[in-house]
Amino acid sequence: MANQEADLQPEEAASPETVEETTANTAVGTEEVDEVSTELARVKDQLLRKAAEHENYRRRISRQREEWSSRARAQVVRQLLPILDDLDLTIQAADQSQPDAAALASLKSGVSLVHRNFGETLGKLGVKPIDAIGELFDENLHEAVMQAPAVDDAAADTVLHEVKRGYVLGEIVLRHSQVIVSVEPVETVPDDPVEETLP
Repeated sequence: MANQEADLQPEEAASPETVEETTANTAVGTEEVDEVSTELARVKDQLLRKAAEHENYRRRISRQREEWSSRARAQVVRQLLPILDDLDLTIQAADQSQPDAAALASLKSGVSLVHRNFGETLGKLGVKPIDAIGELFDENLHEAVMQAPAVDDAAADTVLHEVKRGYVLGEIVLRHSQVIVSVEPVETVPDDPVEETLP
């Protein structure tokens, strides 16, 4: 029996070298886990910072776009304000005048002046009217609202009349010209007289 206990003791008892090796492996494993955890925390912190920077950048760009848009609108409106002033003066003059031919001529002159100033202001902003009458119909610039037979030997698909003027800003069509376009006149063939036969 003592022999059996002696046999069991060497197997169950661990040598001091094995204990040291196991402890060392555990220590190395814990150090590696700590290093990986530290690296993971560092990378996670970096990602969070980058995400925050990106979100701040996106917000800043969005604010700048809104600001640029507002400034552009303000610049355009600033140039249109004198025209509004001219219209106000024209309306005041019309209210104060007597309804006679001279007053009507004066009012017409004032409105013509405002119209000319407005056209010049739009020209300074790069807005140009679209040439339409006498031009070949171009679906990129014109919108056909009606068709009419060609007159004075005009070719088919020629703009005969402009209902509403169109405008471009550089290459951008602000509004298509609404036009009446010519079509080939339809020739009517007179009906042949039908001969009636008597029974």
